[in-house]
Amino acid sequence: MEDKKHIVAVTAFIKDKDKILVVKRRNDEIAFPGKWTVPGGKVERGQTILEALKREVYEEVGLEIEDWKKYLEDFTFVRPDGHNVVGASFLVKAKSFNVVLDQRDFEEFKWVGVEELDSLDLIQGIKKEAKLALKEDKRVGAGFGVMLLKEGRVLLGKRHDVAEKADSDLHGEGTWTMPGGKLHFGESFEDGAYREVLEETGIKVDKENLRLISFTNDRVHDAHFVTAGFLCYHFDGEPQVMEPDEITEWQWFSFEKLPAKIFFCSEKVMKNYLDREVYKH
Repeated sequence: MEDKKHIVAVTAFIKDKDKILVVKRRNDEIAFPGKWTVPGGKVERGQTILEALKREVYEEVGLEIEDWKKYLEDFTFVRPDGHNVVGASFLVKAKSFNVVLDQRDFEEFKWVGVEELDSLDLIQGIKKEAKLALKEDKRVGAGFGVMLLKEGRVLLGKRHDVAEKADSDLHGEGTWTMPGGKLHFGESFEDGAYREVLEETGIKVDKENLRLISFTNDRVHDAHFVTAGFLCYHFDGEPQVMEPDEITEWQWFSFEKLPAKIFFCSEKVMKNYLDREVYKH
């Protein structure tokens, strides 16, 4: 009897907000011709799971993924040529979402939500794993905004109009925002404020002279953050565009002549400051 191989495989579920990336296999493929699936393939000799995920995702859809994975489900099946496949599916995080499809193996790609899965001819098991990947994460995040004041004017930056580039969980694309961001695990608010302001503007704030002026509960349909707002008078440097894909420009504004579209989290920080109440808006 002919020996058949045991193939170890991985599949990658790439999520962009409430949608995942699926690809359609070519009709001349040996296994599952014409079926919809997700990027993935064999784990090569000597590779780790993460290395295999990175290689397969880049080869098949041209995306780089971060050094992070979350186990979803394991699977097994026998290919038409008799080889047994055992593997596992993982949720991964893409660094960008500009897909470049390998047309040697696939015909097309789509970003789909839960409601669209039933309309696709999916490989068995993919639908269940996709629902696990798209399961709502209900954890509340922590963030902060830093209101830099200079001669009575506040520093605001214009977020990119394209949501993918603006990189805002609270959908701040196309709005003017204060420097700020997410609090990292184990980080103090002061250290986080220093880090984000430096990364975004090139300005160095005096951590010892930050003053808490606002605390807000910020929610949209798919994200929830508590935001601490800080006032900073003491800093070194002038604002520079350090991350042009996210913030396209920085400007100083007086409170009497603020831009029309202000990020709602930043707007609440300013309102609390002007009303002299930490938790009002």
